[in-house]
Amino acid sequence: MLLMIDGEKLSTQPETIDILPADYTDSQLSGGGRVIVESLAGVTINANYDNENLQGLLAEIQRKRFNVGPHMLTVEDTLCDATVSLWAYMAKIPQNALGYASGGPIAYSGVTIAFVQITPVVGILPFEFSIRNVITVGDDKWKVMALAAGEFTDVDGFIKTLGTGAGGTKIQLRNETQGRDYLGPRGDFVVAGGNHVLQNQTLVDDASFLGGDIIALDVDAIPANSDSADFVVTAHADAFRT
Repeated sequence: MLLMIDGEKLSTQPETIDILPADYTDSQLSGGGRVIVESLAGVTINANYDNENLQGLLAEIQRKRFNVGPHMLTVEDTLCDATVSLWAYMAKIPQNALGYASGGPIAYSGVTIAFVQITPVVGILPFEFSIRNVITVGDDKWKVMALAAGEFTDVDGFIKTLGTGAGGTKIQLRNETQGRDYLGPRGDFVVAGGNHVLQNQTLVDDASFLGGDIIALDVDAIPANSDSADFVVTAHADAFRT
């Protein structure tokens, strides 16, 4: 079996992988019916490592921040040509599996690392970015801190004054903390045609962010006569349980 996180195959693969079904409660009703309630924790995937391979895994997890927040976990059974994918977080490694030396933690026994499935979407996070008066080119025209981890689902906008001349007003939504863009192609308020609604904006495949990340709005271009003004850009994101 192969273990992948966010579509990326781990360099250090576990010796074995166990997939455990979700816990549930089964209650008998007086009228003869039953109520089955599944735990919010969902399925657990146990990755079992020996002493030799565990050290490489810990370094990789910390380097790639797989131990922070929810991630897409994929287990691929190459023999049966079957794949299981789910949102999960990494449970804390049992302390009795680790010892400590001058260079940091060391493993003195094999250990099982649990990845626990979650129901990630718990609400909607709204973001609003606005510029009043004449618009100029530049980064960080508006910044806001994400109050929780999430993933953008849509970006829209409206401009009051399109301006004149060739081109239009072009915007980008950017994660300043992680140093990456969310729109490709970027959003345009195009002068030609007189449409005041944001056009062409397309979210990248991974439009996620972590709680505390700074989300910024950049203006990358304006019309030839530099006279566009007054826009509002709104974005919505699914908030994740972390």
